[in-house]
Amino acid sequence: MASHKQSPHRARALRLRSASWRRSRIAETLGGADVFDVNAGVVAPILIVTAMNQLFRLSTSVEWDPAIDTWMEGHSGDLEAIARHWFEVMRKCGDDVRELLHDGHPTACVADAAFAYVNAFTAHVNVGFFRGAELVDPAGLLEGTGRYMRHVKVRPDSYVDASALAALIDTAYTDMKGRLEPAV
Repeated sequence: MASHKQSPHRARALRLRSASWRRSRIAETLGGADVFDVNAGVVAPILIVTAMNQLFRLSTSVEWDPAIDTWMEGHSGDLEAIARHWFEVMRKCGDDVRELLHDGHPTACVADAAFAYVNAFTAHVNVGFFRGAELVDPAGLLEGTGRYMRHVKVRPDSYVDASALAALIDTAYTDMKGRLEPAV
């Protein structure tokens, strides 16, 4: 007897359908892949959600947020200097950069779409990117395994390739700006 081999998409569609998940949850689970419906043995695309369309919007971002300066002053010595320096790099990316404290740390946005942040810990500062998983990182600075976000750990006593990190910030800004431009 010949065995019938299902395509991976069909097998996954069958599993998802049998679990009775809502279509929006399926799209989220597949992380931007096509979502399929199975009717009478026919597999047809019913919804396409791409990761490129999912932006993290922060409508309360402003041109200058004094709470960020207060946040910076609340950290000591080297950590404050590191966080302040890299957030200034983010601020200087363009005239459309806005900012706010989000989840307790300084966040930079293009208009209202978050692209990067800084956060200070006990012994290091994270310079993070909301779409970091999609950034080209030839220097291999990015850390993390999340679906979207990545970060670079900057320690006072360790070397970091400053030009490579500045390039990552600029790339994140340019990428987010491109996502916001209307399709032609």
